[in-house]
Amino acid sequence: MKYKFNPYSSKNALYISLAICLFYYLLIATTAALNYQTRSGVPSTSIISDTIISYVGSVILVFLQFKFSFWVVQKNMEPYKKHLAILVGLFLITPPLSFFFSYLYDLLLSNPTMYLGNVIYKKLMQDFIYAFVVFLITLSIFTILRGQKFEAESMRNRFEALKNQLDPHFLFNSLNTLDGLIGYDDDKAHDYLQNLSLTFRLILQNKELVELDEELKLVEAYAHLMKIRYGDSFILKYKIEDKYRSYLILQVSMQLLIENAVKHNAINDKYPLYLSIETTKDGTVKVKNNKSPKLEPESGTGIGLSNLSERYMLMFGKNIKTEDSEDVFSVEIPLIEQLEETTILNA
Repeated sequence: MKYKFNPYSSKNALYISLAICLFYYLLIATTAALNYQTRSGVPSTSIISDTIISYVGSVILVFLQFKFSFWVVQKNMEPYKKHLAILVGLFLITPPLSFFFSYLYDLLLSNPTMYLGNVIYKKLMQDFIYAFVVFLITLSIFTILRGQKFEAESMRNRFEALKNQLDPHFLFNSLNTLDGLIGYDDDKAHDYLQNLSLTFRLILQNKELVELDEELKLVEAYAHLMKIRYGDSFILKYKIEDKYRSYLILQVSMQLLIENAVKHNAINDKYPLYLSIETTKDGTVKVKNNKSPKLEPESGTGIGLSNLSERYMLMFGKNIKTEDSEDVFSVEIPLIEQLEETTILNA
């Protein structure tokens, strides 16, 4: 059986809790205990047993804090909401845990005031410090894993993009269309070849982000090919506000949506494909098409749209919106006004 590493497992939470508390007790608590033993004359055996009991209690408390943080961080929500939920949650659960363990210390320790000076707020402050350390470690693990996931997604998308660039169906269909035009309509064949060349040149730029205006050029070149192939049965309309033309968008994202609409729908005189691309007041661009599903859809990986969604969430923490009704399918993609270094992880 293949072992799958889970960074948010209970085992990891326990190991980290043991390490944190060991670090604290070696640096602070043990020294305090020895000083206390020197001043008070309490037998060293009592000091040792109390230290062990106190250490175990701290490990359990920190472990519970980690369990809560790991539980939240695995929830499906935007990163800043996770961070806020962890902070607020730790702030709320730490006092009752702290009071509970203070009560246990009173029952179990021979010298419960040894570490805390008989002041309960000192115990509470200590546990809040633990909570803050738990938050920082959870945040670090999340950030590192998110960066690794982003890198893996980026590599997978580059692979998918390369595979799409070499899509034999698209290439063969394009060449067949071109072959049918040569000798029949040479002007249109020349026009088709130029747009095919432009389409591949724009795709092969291999950029991560482009301005909306540049992405529209790719869409127009691709749409021109489809227009020659399907004639009046392929209708694409634009409604783009000029102020959004300099906004950023993931490269090939809209072309991907147009291509998906062509792949999954019948396109002929009886069932024309109506597509529209328009910007919205919310700073998004919406690609919409009517639905007339093919009886035998073209083959494909089917992960293009999910990849696009994951890339937006990983890079910008934003969702794309999809609407799939009986007659219409639409996807709304966020436009990025300004690229901030802190927005993209490891980019």
